[in-house]
Amino acid sequence: CARRTRQIHKLSDDPAPFAFAEGSCWNFSYRRLRRSRTYYKVSETLTATHPSVYPVPRTLSQFLIVLVLGEAQAVAAPEVPPSGAVPAAARSLQQQVDEKSRQLHALTQLEPQVMSLLQGAAAALRIRVEEGPPFQREERLARLDRLNRLLSDPVVEIAEKYSRVLEAYRIELDFSRTIEAYRANLADGETRLVDFLSLGRLALYYQTLDGKESGIWLNNHRRWQRLSGEDNEKITDGLRAARKLTPPDLIVLPLPGPRTQ
Repeated sequence: CARRTRQIHKLSDDPAPFAFAEGSCWNFSYRRLRRSRTYYKVSETLTATHPSVYPVPRTLSQFLIVLVLGEAQAVAAPEVPPSGAVPAAARSLQQQVDEKSRQLHALTQLEPQVMSLLQGAAAALRIRVEEGPPFQREERLARLDRLNRLLSDPVVEIAEKYSRVLEAYRIELDFSRTIEAYRANLADGETRLVDFLSLGRLALYYQTLDGKESGIWLNNHRRWQRLSGEDNEKITDGLRAARKLTPPDLIVLPLPGPRTQ
């Protein structure tokens, strides 16, 4: 191998390319190589792309130069498709990127409309709370104030704002399906601590702590109406049932009059 390499160095004007072939043994026949597909493939490719650097090999040394340089280029730069030809995987990936870009652009255009919709939904919910029965009024209005501050915050993502609006509606919807008893201040001429009985959004009652006075909220007139002694006992039974102090039972309670426009 060393002797053959020295011979190639003598025949070649530029022995530098054979740095790739040092220590290799070239055990092949040059006549067989000239008839092989490798010879024509390497020689035609290199001479077509670099005719001044790689002439058509006609001797063994020239062919070895072309062969070694071709192998070196193949290792350094993998084969790429011809100009204008794009692999199917690359085309599919590019189509996905383009589709995501179009969706992102559409979402950017829709963001002001979505924000307007969320703000309108929050405003409508606040009107419903203010115009409905005043059960747990302070807590519900405070929750809506926090929601409005969140909607006005430009740092919060629009998805988070949408989630919070849905949560506020869900909480209000749960109020309409529950029977609850709680203690709070009643502002009716004078402020006093009473027990409230809430039947969803249907009716709201109060009873003083001594159990001697009860009343019902008239939402059409936006005022409280005092109940009779018989109805007062029914409110007492409703408060005990709401606090789960008695077994579930059918309770007859007075209801406010029909809604008028």
